Amino acid sequence: MKKYGNSEKPKDQATIDSWRRLAGLNDAEAMNNLGVAFHFGDVVPMDQDQAVVWWWKAVAKGHAPAMDNLGWAHYGGEGVEEDCAMSFALWRKAVAKGYPPAFFSLGVAYRHGLGTDVDPVLAIETWEKGDQADDPASQFSLGQVYEKGDGKPQNIDLAIKYYTKASLKGNAAAHHQLGVIFDRPSLIQDQPRALYHWQNAALLDHPRSMVIFGRALYSGLGVPKNEAQATYFWQRAAEYGDADAKFNLGLARYKRLNRATNDGQAVESLWRNAANDGHPKAILALKYWEKGDHRRLQELTF
Repeated sequence: MKKYGNSEKPKDQATIDSWRRLAGLNDAEAMNNLGVAFHFGDVVPMDQDQAVVWWWKAVAKGHAPAMDNLGWAHYGGEGVEEDCAMSFALWRKAVAKGYPPAFFSLGVAYRHGLGTDVDPVLAIETWEKGDQADDPASQFSLGQVYEKGDGKPQNIDLAIKYYTKASLKGNAAAHHQLGVIFDRPSLIQDQPRALYHWQNAALLDHPRSMVIFGRALYSGLGVPKNEAQATYFWQRAAEYGDADAKFNLGLARYKRLNRATNDGQAVESLWRNAANDGHPKAILALKYWEKGDHRRLQELTF
């Protein structure tokens, strides 16, 4: 549902050493930073137990970002036992301190009944307070509410409003959804705007947008043709496990086989990986590959 964050990313070991010194002086922000570093394995080895140790130390100092992060650790059972009641309690404390990202977290708890009763109305009210606090995740959630008509009457104009507010703060998922909305013929088809938002989401490492914008780049549809940039985005998306990206990379490499490259093993590996994820085109591609049916392989599309 959410990545841990609310922390400065460490540049090097010197940054980690500085945070340790500050943490030794009871600096709660440094403690939270160390927790996030251990959670993601940034500079230090990934260690969920250590992440939780540092977050609990920061929570003891009343640090709201650490409360939010520790709540997600308890939700996912990362470094601690899964305990949604504890998540709920920590998120309520962080909200009481006025910490904007915690409004999203608490809204999720109400929406899905994490440590409390399911209450969609209270979830939306909490996200509305998050919007007032300028939290992009809450704004994205409200966009979802109005796009889907989930808890409120469907209202695409309001969905666009909330997605736009979130996108202006660098929310990749909001950029992606704006791309989806502007690409729908039944709504507001505006291909340049759709591509604009998908490009921004791709630059923010949103896997689906990297796949979609990569297709546009490869074909030159609405943007200058750039096969190298397309394959870059597909490679990034494939690293996130996106099956479409794996298939597209395989097909792009297959199409280059006739251009004095010898990439057949990589092609097969990518398609097999995507096929193992249940990707239908990859399953077909493997079938044609094993039969040497290059006519049908050439007919495959991204």
